[in-house]
Amino acid sequence: ALESAATLGLASPLARAASHPEASIRAAAVERLSDSGDKKTTLAVLEAARRDSETTLRLAALRAIAAQSKRLGADSVRLLARSARGTAPGERWAAFKALGTVRGEAATAAAIELLQGIARERSEERRRLAMLALGDLSERSDVAGKALFVGARDAAHDVRDEALSALAAYVARTQPQAELWQLLVQNVRNSVQRRVAIAALAYQGQHDKSDKARKELARRVEGLPKDTSPALRIAARLALALARGDEPPVAILSELYGR
Repeated sequence: ALESAATLGLASPLARAASHPEASIRAAAVERLSDSGDKKTTLAVLEAARRDSETTLRLAALRAIAAQSKRLGADSVRLLARSARGTAPGERWAAFKALGTVRGEAATAAAIELLQGIARERSEERRRLAMLALGDLSERSDVAGKALFVGARDAAHDVRDEALSALAAYVARTQPQAELWQLLVQNVRNSVQRRVAIAALAYQGQHDKSDKARKELARRVEGLPKDTSPALRIAARLALALARGDEPPVAILSELYGR
């Protein structure tokens, strides 16, 4: 019945089911809320579910809020922000993951602003989770991608590694290999940019099924002048070795360069 109501876009039956005595039915109803119902009613139902005594329903509410974010706009982010400050670690993580999946211009802008603020807080856990969410948002937003630079310079290694992983993936998606190579060559003494460049070149190689990126990188490495500094030569060969493997580049870089 819930599937039928969702398919037909019937908001009222789903809203009523969201207050059903059975938690499993409430959770199913919340996740199937129509995206064409009254916005005020939808927000009320989702807020009630977010505060429910059952963990299953609270987690379902977070997923539903993110799914409805394009229609609900910044209001969806306000609800998720409350759960991001919750006492249960699992729910905090789920709230940040939901923040990373919001859609729509208003919700995305609100989420990025919220996460940028959290990136300056004292809590290391919240700063790391903010980088996690910004990394997800960077797949659709350049503003989110650029915001990762703050975390890449964080004093806490967990925060820094989370940011570097996301930042390298973002740069790899948005920059051609030639630009990444120049980033490496020109910034070999800048630890942050060096690690981003190495990891981004590695990501490109790992995700290129045609092998073109790896061959092009190998050509660049082998073409380094004889008077190239040992530091740059090592960094370039490390990028090539990681590009040919399948291990997460940032994790390996953290071990090699130190945290």
